[in-house]
Amino acid sequence: MKKRYIKIIAIALSLLTLVTTGTLGTFTLRSRRVVAECGDYKIRYEEVRFEAMTYLARNPDASEEEVRLAVEQAVKERYAVLALCNEKIPELIEDAKALKEAVKESEQEIIDSLNGKSDYRQSLKEIYANRHFFKQFLEITLLQGELENEVYKDTWLENDQSLLDWWKAGNCVRVTRVTFADRADAEALLGKLNEGETVESLVGSDVLEGSTIDPRYYYFRDLHGTADEIAALELAAPGDVSGVVETEGGYCVMVRVMDDFETLVYQTSAALNLYREASITDLIEEKAATMTFTWNRRGRKLSFRDMK
Repeated sequence: MKKRYIKIIAIALSLLTLVTTGTLGTFTLRSRRVVAECGDYKIRYEEVRFEAMTYLARNPDASEEEVRLAVEQAVKERYAVLALCNEKIPELIEDAKALKEAVKESEQEIIDSLNGKSDYRQSLKEIYANRHFFKQFLEITLLQGELENEVYKDTWLENDQSLLDWWKAGNCVRVTRVTFADRADAEALLGKLNEGETVESLVGSDVLEGSTIDPRYYYFRDLHGTADEIAALELAAPGDVSGVVETEGGYCVMVRVMDDFETLVYQTSAALNLYREASITDLIEEKAATMTFTWNRRGRKLSFRDMK
C-alpha cells in the first residue's frame, strides 16, 4: 500500500493540537457501545463523543439539536470515504493485513513526532479521543489518500508534472495587479491604461498614489473561483487589461504579463494538494448526502454536553 505519510502526519498533528475546552473525561467500556448506524456501518459512542466535543469546542452555544445534526454530518462524511473506497478500490479494503500495518506505521510516526507515547496519550485525551478511535481515523485518512490516487489517475491532478502541463495549456496566467481602496481610483488607472500608458510608466505619478502593486501575481484556474481569478484568466495575451474587479482587499486592475512557468515548479506540490482536497471534498459530500444515519435507543437518549 502506498502511504502519504507527510499529509497524514500533518492532518493528524493538526487534529492532536486542536484546542478544546471542558474537563477531560475517562473512557469506559461504553466507548465501544453502538449508538447509531450510518449506511452499513455501526457507529460507536467514542466516535459520537469526539465529533460532539469537537463541534462544541468551536460552537459552545450550540443547541443539542445543532450538535446532533453536526455529528451526523461529520460521521456520514467519514464513512462516505469508506463507501467510496469500497466502490473504487475494494482490494485495499479487503487487504486487512496491509491496511493494519499501514495504520501501525503511521501511528508510530506520529508518536515519534510527539516525543513518545505519554505525550501521544495526553494529546488524545485533550481532543476527547482514544487510541481505538484515532487508529480508525488514521485508517480512513490513509484510505482517502489512496482514493485520491485512484480518482485522479490519468488526469491533470495525477501528479506535479500533470498539473504543471495543465497550467501551461492556458489554465494559469501571470499579471501585474494594482489594487486601490476606492473604485474611482481604479477606474482612473484603467482609463490611463486604455489610452496606452503602462503601469511601469505611471510609477511615481498621482494615478498610482495609495495603490498596492503586485508585479508578478499568478492566477490558477479553478483554484479559488474568486472574481479576480476569473477575470485574470479571461486575459488572452500579454498586454491585455482587465476591467475594475472588486475583491476582498479592494478594487483591482490587472495587466497580463509574460508567464514564467519555471518559477512555478516549486509551488506545484502545495497547489496539487489544494486542488485535490477541494475536489475530493466535493466527492465525499456528494456521497455523504446519499447515506442514511439512524440513532438507536441509546443514541436517541444521548445528551452531548454530558459526554464531557
